[in-house]
Amino acid sequence: AGLDWKEHVEIDKKYQRPTEVDALIGDPTKAKKDLGWSAETKWNDLAKLMVDADLKAIS
Repeated sequence: AGLDWKEHVEIDKKYQRPTEVDALIGDPTKAKKDLGWSAETKWNDLAKLMVDADLKAIS
């Protein structure tokens, strides 16, 4: 959309954890080993699903 998110997002510091990190990285190895689970949705597809849901919610 060509927008800078920083111009449209407000961050309330009271909701931040004391050890807030910019990126959280997960490892699904344990879920695969213990539960036989593996992701079926690719990251880009998940992002599109989330954006589409948000757009639907505001229209």
